[in-house]
Amino acid sequence: SGMPLAVERVGIKDLPYNFVLDQSRVMVPQTNLSDYTSFVVSSFLSTTGRIEDKIVSIVSEEITVVLGREKVELTLRDIKEGKLEE
Repeated sequence: SGMPLAVERVGIKDLPYNFVLDQSRVMVPQTNLSDYTSFVVSSFLSTTGRIEDKIVSIVSEEITVVLGREKVELTLRDIKEGKLEE
């Protein structure tokens, strides 16, 4: 649907950051992670901490992760230019 299942706010001082995606991190309690077989994981920088204010030139590539995968590494870098279209 394009709606994030989970969002994690992390400060630059906390990088590199490790987390486990589990049911406790789901934004909408009625959503069950077990209903999904894969997830798209990505990251970006924001000067305000708000999704709406993301710096579109400094983002990670999106990685599709299958349920049960143990490790994913996201690297922030300049890969986008201009504004992202909604």
